[in-house]
Amino acid sequence: MPRPNLSAADCLGLVGEEIRTILARRSPSASEPLRSCQNLTGDLGFSSADLLELAAALEKRLALSSSRSLPLSSFKTVDDICHACLASLRESEGLPDAALAASVRRGQARRLQQ
Repeated sequence: MPRPNLSAADCLGLVGEEIRTILARRSPSASEPLRSCQNLTGDLGFSSADLLELAAALEKRLALSSSRSLPLSSFKTVDDICHACLASLRESEGLPDAALAASVRRGQARRLQQ
């Protein structure tokens, strides 16, 4: 069942759990705290397969339908994923997805700066 009242802090915790699960397979002793500004590929070493696994795990935990897939390819940081999760939950409840659009714009702006 979707959790539309998920707070940003709860979302960061949920995203963090899934990220740590993926990282633990690579290095079981790694236990550094996650920061919302960390880059998934640059700082955490995520591959495209890791991103797909993360998206699938989050979609399952948030009970998002396949039509509400998280567009993880557009997001670079832990914070971007949290915004996308929260926006997808709001959208699943029929609420506006302004936060998702803002996240996409931030991601595009970062790519242009590179």
